[in-house]
Amino acid sequence: MTDRSDASGNAVAGASSDDLQLEKLRQLLGVADVDGVRQILRRLDDPEIRARDLSGVLADAVMLSSRADHRLGDALEPSVQRAVHNAIHHDPAPFADALYPALAPTIRRAISETLRGMVQSLNELLEHSLSIQGLRWRLQALRTRRSFAEVVLSNSLVYRVEQAFLIHRETGLLLQHVVDPAAEAQDPDLVSSMLTAIQDFVHDSFVVGDDEGLQDFRVGDLTVWIARGRDAVLAVAIRGTAPETLREDLRALLRAIHLSHLEELESFDGDAVSFESARDDLRGCLVSNYRKPSTRPSPMLWLILLVVLAALGFWLVSSIRGHRRWDSFLGELEAAPGIIVTSAESVDGRRLVRGLRDPLSTEPVGLARESGYRDDEIDFRWERFTSLDRVLVIERASLALSRPPGVTMDLVDGVLTVDGTASAGWIERARARAVLIPGVDAFRFVGVRADPSAEQLALVDRIKGHIIRFASFSDQPLAEDLAILDTLARDLVELERVGRADGWLTVITVVGHADSTGTEELNLELSTRRAETVRDALVRLGLAEGDLRVMGVGSAQPPVGVEDPPPGSERRVVVEVELVAASEDDGG
Repeated sequence: MTDRSDASGNAVAGASSDDLQLEKLRQLLGVADVDGVRQILRRLDDPEIRARDLSGVLADAVMLSSRADHRLGDALEPSVQRAVHNAIHHDPAPFADALYPALAPTIRRAISETLRGMVQSLNELLEHSLSIQGLRWRLQALRTRRSFAEVVLSNSLVYRVEQAFLIHRETGLLLQHVVDPAAEAQDPDLVSSMLTAIQDFVHDSFVVGDDEGLQDFRVGDLTVWIARGRDAVLAVAIRGTAPETLREDLRALLRAIHLSHLEELESFDGDAVSFESARDDLRGCLVSNYRKPSTRPSPMLWLILLVVLAALGFWLVSSIRGHRRWDSFLGELEAAPGIIVTSAESVDGRRLVRGLRDPLSTEPVGLARESGYRDDEIDFRWERFTSLDRVLVIERASLALSRPPGVTMDLVDGVLTVDGTASAGWIERARARAVLIPGVDAFRFVGVRADPSAEQLALVDRIKGHIIRFASFSDQPLAEDLAILDTLARDLVELERVGRADGWLTVITVVGHADSTGTEELNLELSTRRAETVRDALVRLGLAEGDLRVMGVGSAQPPVGVEDPPPGSERRVVVEVELVAASEDDGG
């Protein structure tokens, strides 16, 4: 048996070593019995019970530790960073959803501010580009060798806060920095150090209080305003002339930053990460103000607008009229007989017309001139062809057949109908040649044959007036009448020539006469020999023997119609002429 302790704490005979230890622990803890000790031990040994007990005091413990020092945060930082990194790596969606409500407004505001500045600058640029003031600014830009946008900005800008610096007052370190997207910025840490050095120089060089010091200073086109707080300094770079109310706004902003970051400012150790949330507050400093543009449009703008509208209207009207004139010209060209247009286009600023053209058609250049085009505006390129257009076929027949004056032609179903007065010779020639003309299938003459011409009739009268006289019982002409033979021969040759041209045949008869002396048989023989003598003389003078008929009439036909016939005129030879149409029988 083991020894056990009694109620007074003395060992009891017969108790085990575990029981003895529990008894001693009970006595140390001041618990009424051993079962209470066992319950305490179970609580300490059971992880679930320990976790439940720890969860009840963990939040208070963490809060107390963070108030006391930063050791708990330093201890947890590696684990938290690793956990966050692993979680984002495996599934970034929950973090994106969690950060969206905070980042989205900031991103939207930044984009909105950037776009607003761009639109405002563009509006200013466009407005001043079309005005007299804009022209002056362009001259200024050329003179100063600056961009036009920069000159417009410098003349239309009232003020613009381009940069804001939040600086720790005690250390002079940069806490946060924001810059306008349209501005150029240097290294913010370097600028912060220089601002701190300038303030220290002013404070050390002049007798001022701790809360007093440099309020503002100018650097080129920029003015730097400084607002001081207990633990931080706010400095802004301003282009232009800002109102004094902005200075109070800067002080109010600095006070708000002090209230929201009080602990961070008091315990600042050089790490500016905890001031990231102040960036949005600083962006509120980046304000700007421009001169309001005049609501009245610039006269130069109206003038330019009117000129543009007038030029546009003139171009539009000219273009429409040009198209109409071109379409009208092409219509006239295609309607002209003997012209077929295959294409019409513009090449290298000139109009080019291609097609087929009959040589007898209207000259296209003339049509173009009538439509108001110069010779060098249109280039015509034609292929030659023979048109069967009725008008051109008639004109071609008129040229080919040498149409006489007074003769008209018409073409119906391929039949060339000729009307008017024409000589027999021309009619026959035309009949033979007409069917050779393209488009003419048959020839029909419905006019009248022409009478001999006045020239022919005059030659006939002159020939009939020539009388060659003979001596009694002689078949040789009198010497004084031999010259008449030459004249007679020339007139006969001319009559034949003119007759052939007009389609007439000349029938020539040489007639011999005798006086009443002697018997009738002797006179008939003598008159025949006299006619043969004259015929032979005419042949020698150039007439064809076959064209001359010879006839002796004796004394049967004395001179008629002559009151005083010359002596010997009954012993004579005369030439009679008959004009016969070429189509008629000439009698052999």
